[in-house]
Formats: sequence, C-alpha cells, structure tokens
Amino acid sequence: MEERKLIRGVLCYVLYEGKYVMIHRMHKPKDIHYGLWVAPGGKLEDEDFDQCTKREIREEIGVELTDLIKLGKVFFDNKERLFNGELAGFDYECEVYTGVVNKKPSNKDDNGNEVGLFLPEEILSLPQHDCDKHLYLLVRQGKRFNMITRYNGEKLAQIIVDYE
Repeated sequence: MEERKLIRGVLCYVLYEGKYVMIHRMHKPKDIHYGLWVAPGGKLEDEDFDQCTKREIREEIGVELTDLIKLGKVFFDNKERLFNGELAGFDYECEVYTGVVNKKPSNKDDNGNEVGLFLPEEILSLPQHDCDKHLYLLVRQGKRFNMITRYNGEKLAQIIVDYE
C-alpha cells in the first residue's frame, strides 16, 4: 500500500471592520487554488498551530491577529482526488481559526495576489472550491467542528461533519 504525504497547516477567517479578508490566488497557474478566493493560511513549520496562524497572517496580509479562536479541523482525504489530470499524492490536515485584525490588511499578499475585504453575505458568491464554501458556512455557525472531505476525481464526493 502506497503511503501518501500528509501536509499540515492552518486556515484563518480574518475579520477587519466586519468584513472577511480573502486572497485571490493567481500567482501559480498549477496551484490547486489558482483563480479562486481563499482564506489566509499556510503550512505548519517548526511551530504549533496557533503560532503558525499568527505567522501566516503576519506574512500574508501584513497585520497582527487579535482574538484568535480555534473552530475546528478539516481533513482533506485526497486518495481519489485528481489535480491537473494526476492523483494529488497528498492529504491535507488543517486547523481552522477565526480572528480579528485592527489594522487594514495589505492590498496584496506576500506573493502579489490581490487581498480583498468582503461582507459575510458576499463570501459564497466568490469563486471557491465547493469544500471551502461548506467550510465557510461552518465557520459562520461559530461551533467547534471536525470535517472530512473526499473527492472522486476533481469532484467533491463527500463531506462529513461532526460537532464537538
């Protein structure tokens, strides 16, 4: 049985003056999020999840987080997921947070991608992966959760959610 790589990281739904901070990923055409809007986040380095979240927000949008709250965890089971016609080759486990910033974020992230501010009711109309839309709805509920996503090819096939 082939062992797949597990990547661990964070996502943070950041609020500034009642609007969510989202990033339009356009810098890498082969990126799984290319052309889509995503919440800020990134991969875990030699740190815990809280530290990673604070670092990623500081690096990506140039501001310090306050009121950081962990809401849950998402496991992206990519065993059957195709990306650019090939199996993804990795699973992704992600801690999900929400937080507030008191200073306006940069207009561009650390990769030159556009950073936008959106009212809560605007988020679902942005181009995103289906699983990110489901994740956003969980974040808006404010309850602690665990979510598993599974794909069949490039299509989201299953989402399992349980609440803590």
